[in-house]
Amino acid sequence: MTRRLLSAALLWTALAGGQSLNALLPGPQGFDLPSLDPALRKIRQTKDTRWAAPLADLLPFIKDRDSFLGVTQTLEAVTRTKIPVDRAIEAASLWVGAQESMQELPGYAAWKGELLARMVDPRYRELLFEGIPAAMRVAEVQWGGVQVNGIPALIDPKMIPAGEASYLIPTEPVFGVSVNGDHRAYPLRILDWHEMANDIVGGQSVALAYCTLCGAGILYGTTLSDGSRLGFGSSGLLARSNKLMFDANSLSLWNQFTGEPVFGKLVASKIKLPVLPLVLTSWQEWRARHPDTKVLDINTGHKRQYEVGATYGRYFGSAGTMFPVWKQSARLPKKARVYALRVDGAPKAYPLDELNKAGGVANDELGARTVLVIHKDAVGQVELPPDWAADTGKKYANGLALDDLRALIKKKPERVKQLTVEMMLAVPVEARLTILQERTPDEPMGTKAGKGQFTPEFRNHVAQRGLIAEVRAYERGSHTFRMDGAVLKDEAGREWQITEPHLIGPGGEKLVRLPGHLAFWFGWFAFMPNSAVYEAR
Repeated sequence: MTRRLLSAALLWTALAGGQSLNALLPGPQGFDLPSLDPALRKIRQTKDTRWAAPLADLLPFIKDRDSFLGVTQTLEAVTRTKIPVDRAIEAASLWVGAQESMQELPGYAAWKGELLARMVDPRYRELLFEGIPAAMRVAEVQWGGVQVNGIPALIDPKMIPAGEASYLIPTEPVFGVSVNGDHRAYPLRILDWHEMANDIVGGQSVALAYCTLCGAGILYGTTLSDGSRLGFGSSGLLARSNKLMFDANSLSLWNQFTGEPVFGKLVASKIKLPVLPLVLTSWQEWRARHPDTKVLDINTGHKRQYEVGATYGRYFGSAGTMFPVWKQSARLPKKARVYALRVDGAPKAYPLDELNKAGGVANDELGARTVLVIHKDAVGQVELPPDWAADTGKKYANGLALDDLRALIKKKPERVKQLTVEMMLAVPVEARLTILQERTPDEPMGTKAGKGQFTPEFRNHVAQRGLIAEVRAYERGSHTFRMDGAVLKDEAGREWQITEPHLIGPGGEKLVRLPGHLAFWFGWFAFMPNSAVYEAR
């Protein structure tokens, strides 16, 4: 029997408390209360909490208010929890996510694949099916709002010399990749629209997997032990607001954050993609360091609005998440930027604020190794205008709290026009993102703004440049390092050269670079809850 027929057979016979899952599938006209109500009444009678997962899956697709209320009330009955109607999708997702030991109904994976196939894309039947090997719960899978490959991956994209990239502005963010002396820049204005670049750099097959939602671009090696090359696309599915990518050969779903297959044929393989070094810096910094760099051609073959912040400016300029995340920590603001390292199986997050307190250099130990993390702050200390300093008692924008900003602008709304991008970037992240969200029209692009408001164009530039954090990590051996201006020196005052593959010291001593990446705090913690967190001493 084929996979599809087997899944269907199991789906139609999957029962819990006498109620079959297929009763919750949409008809040709979608969902309506008369067709749903008999099933919902039976589910409420079961008081079986396992029904919470499929009911939560239904909510994003139900447009009819009566049907939405019926599903919400049924969720309340089986979860014994109040579900606010105005935020039912979020509340249901958070409740289901937190039930880590809850079993899933028989046939649930096939039902979910069928629901998504009918409502979104038939290809979901091939990604979620009965008996699917799984390394995490199917209940945690959320639809991200697009079809399979609705966010199209770049495959061996055309690169051009730096001198021909007239579309770039010096301060905009780029991912910098260097493999075997082959230097390449992948601008975020393009990657925001594609989130995946399958490429060959320095003779090595790689995938630059970019989860815009969790702020993490990760470079993976994609050559398997048998010499074959994996190619990845975006499935349109999420887990904990992190993208689930899929490989085109096996159609297995992979966790973008860990580089491991979590659903499908390859789960049993225990494959874990190797992470390669990557830096997120400005175009001018990358080009100055690597004049011979190549960069993505803006003519990608796709028709997109490749402008800074055109697609995610509003999201990057806000303090919240776009999708619910059940595993969170209040230790840092949700969108605090951290540099994420995993050494010898030990994960550690280095908050950029802590790296700045340490003078941009962290001499640390992780796993069984001594490590060095170097951060070049994009703006440094930014002085406030005299009247701002007088009103707040603070000299630098770096020390402004959210209440300071609100009071300053309330007193003189025209101060919004005085705020430069550099001043905003110096403001602590949560205050910066919150004031941008509060004081900018809810538009993706544009130069129009009311009194006391930022323009969407200004917000986008602040939001995109706020992603830049030039961080690199290396083994440090027995050395202890510090920055002397722009020069890295060791404990004896000797100068070291910072290169992409190594730190190079006197006499040619080399210390190897360690692979790491940036992320929003919420994204890192969601999958690394036991991570250590660096604190400047």
